[in-house]
Amino acid sequence: MNLLVIGLGVGIAWRHGPGRDHRPPPTAIALFLALPEQDRKILRDVSHQGTREAGERDNHSTSDIVQLLKARPFDPDRFAAHLQAQEAMRGQRLARMQQEMLSRIAAMSEDERTEYADRLTSLARKSRHKPWRD
Repeated sequence: MNLLVIGLGVGIAWRHGPGRDHRPPPTAIALFLALPEQDRKILRDVSHQGTREAGERDNHSTSDIVQLLKARPFDPDRFAAHLQAQEAMRGQRLARMQQEMLSRIAAMSEDERTEYADRLTSLARKSRHKPWRD
């Protein structure tokens, strides 16, 4: 799981790093970035619920991946099953985060939602020559 998160970070840096043609963030990221900081912190906390308890399991997951890769003969079905299980855990984290985001947005006043929509619009209009993380 840690390797996948690192890979995602490297991919984002590669795609949006210095010297790249910067585009507005993908919609899901823009929805997150447009939220007030306290709501983003809550969403991060929600996304990590259960993963602290699963920390040992994540460490085992990495060692499991290494063992699966080194196995002779290599068993692609076992490896695929392991990756699918990790994907299912990521899907659960994403679902928790999306539900919390929906709750946060639904709890906003009309004025707060308008401000949120304006921040979202501002992110979408970022120059193609400026990083959206300014």
